Amino acid sequence: MKTSKPLTAKAKSLSAQDGFENVIAGVGTSKDKKSYATYQIAIKDRTVLENAFRTSWISNRIVSAVADDMTRKWRDFSIEDDDGEAIKAIQREERRLNVRGKSNEGLRWGRLYGGSLILIGTEDAKTDPDVLATKLDVESVGLGGLSYLQVIDRWRVSPSAELVTDLDSPDFGLPISYSVAESGITYHHSRVLRFDGQKLPYYAWFANARWSDSVLMSVWDAVLNKEAIQQ
Repeated sequence: MKTSKPLTAKAKSLSAQDGFENVIAGVGTSKDKKSYATYQIAIKDRTVLENAFRTSWISNRIVSAVADDMTRKWRDFSIEDDDGEAIKAIQREERRLNVRGKSNEGLRWGRLYGGSLILIGTEDAKTDPDVLATKLDVESVGLGGLSYLQVIDRWRVSPSAELVTDLDSPDFGLPISYSVAESGITYHHSRVLRFDGQKLPYYAWFANARWSDSVLMSVWDAVLNKEAIQQ
């Protein structure tokens, strides 16, 4: 019966290695150039993103293509409506509020800036603006009860520090409310439709003022390289 020989010091050292190593080239050793490589984030501010959107056709298409594709055909209705009047009434309201155009705009700026909102205005807020800071009771909104839909990008609003803690809520973890810079009016999260860009890990999202990244962030260098080749 053979017994295994104990490992020599050299064999032990080799057995502890993991991956390819080339001492001459320095690959896999402390001299490997990759051992000094890391990833850093160069945040693109609002003006830089806007300039890219306005002057780079590639950047513009990356931002706009999804929004245009999602709203081009729009939608069909599947409700019981023998004479079609209910559907016509809904379509009239959608045209009045420009739901299709606002959805396209919300998607577009959400992708460019990393976040945007559609603010939902109701008729009762005309006499009491403070009602906008309270939860929207959808059942109480009758025909014509919506007064406006307005798109506003992330740079024009301030999310509240307080977050939704209800695990049953589709808005769990998001800000409870948003304050609009121009008007000073606060909207409850149930009164906005939120559009995000490139989703972030939680702590990166939190450090980014609770917004996502622009979809241009992760492809920035690739776009610059592509356009440099075309010059």
